[in-house]
Amino acid sequence: MAEAYPYSSCRRSYYRILLDTPATLILHNTEEKPSRVMDICPRGAGAYTDYPLNSNEKVNIIIKPSALIDTLICKQARVAWCNKVSQNLWGVGFDFGEDNKITFA
Repeated sequence: MAEAYPYSSCRRSYYRILLDTPATLILHNTEEKPSRVMDICPRGAGAYTDYPLNSNEKVNIIIKPSALIDTLICKQARVAWCNKVSQNLWGVGFDFGEDNKITFA
């Protein structure tokens, strides 16, 4: 079941939906890398990767359908931040941009 972060209304512009679904990142327009999207909102997504990304790097993200998202989502995104969580795990925030938002039906 989807949940929102308890602080979403005071720290975020958009309500985030928690999920755990596979995604693919396309780096440098050619290199495909696996990822897991952990939350999503109209303007961005949070994910975990087993590799670091550079802030402001442009990527394409393909988010697989899940119980909460019934269609494939393909978006260009900017890496807003990337933080090392543990030895081989990075948390990444993606920004789709104001003109590239997702519309949830």
